[in-house]
Amino acid sequence: MPIAKEDTSKVNILNALAVEYKRDNPDTTIYYAKQALLLSEKVGFKIGIGEAHLYWGKAILNSGNYDEALNHYTKARVLFEQLLISKTDQKRIKKLLARALYNIGEVYNGQGNYSEALKIYLEALKIRKEIEDKNGIADSYNNMGRVYFDLGNYPQALKNHFAALKIREEIKDKYGQGNSFNNLGNIYYAQGDFPGALKYYFAGLKIRKEINDKSGEGGSYHNIGNIYMEQRNYSEALKVHFMSLKIREEIKDQPAIAYSYGNLGSVYYA
Repeated sequence: MPIAKEDTSKVNILNALAVEYKRDNPDTTIYYAKQALLLSEKVGFKIGIGEAHLYWGKAILNSGNYDEALNHYTKARVLFEQLLISKTDQKRIKKLLARALYNIGEVYNGQGNYSEALKIYLEALKIRKEIEDKNGIADSYNNMGRVYFDLGNYPQALKNHFAALKIREEIKDKYGQGNSFNNLGNIYYAQGDFPGALKYYFAGLKIRKEINDKSGEGGSYHNIGNIYMEQRNYSEALKVHFMSLKIREEIKDQPAIAYSYGNLGSVYYA
């Protein structure tokens, strides 16, 4: 029996609402994803079922529940792999399958299972290259860079983050560029190359100011302040940490505010 268009439209709206709230209100995301899942199962809309599992899993992952998130992502993966056999709507399904794989990689990364994370990130990257999903390709390189960073493999971390940055510049993804510059700064910082770290932190700060990314801007000042602290340039460290604090107070980011006060205390103590 064909699925009524109004049913699929309603599912798509529910899943879109789940995406909208995934960062700020995971409970609301779970509510909408659950409604999308129930309706999709009722009418037999398999793509809707898979998407609902993706967004439900993301909300749970943000709360640190890796096992339950992995359960939802795996259900989505299996469903999308089955749908590929039908040979219809291939590009959309491949894009969703790559997202499921990518999210599974995030779970493994969070659990410290770096070899599995890299393996599955590569699977997602292969699909994203096949369908020319530029945003997805950049995200894959970015997360592979994060894994290599956690492993202390800085040459590979740099290689992947530079690859992500190149694509983000091509597609004019300013938000992504800001994150890439920040990630590159972190690698140089970890290697003790403070001038190199400052170069990329300032590049990221410039872009974050351009796009009014207040959270990112506060993070950039935070990182720059830490470099000045390492260089014993205490007057500049205080200046930028106060700038970071001011922004974080403006956006009411309580955990980040606590970090800023801790940084200021460290400078005064030094």
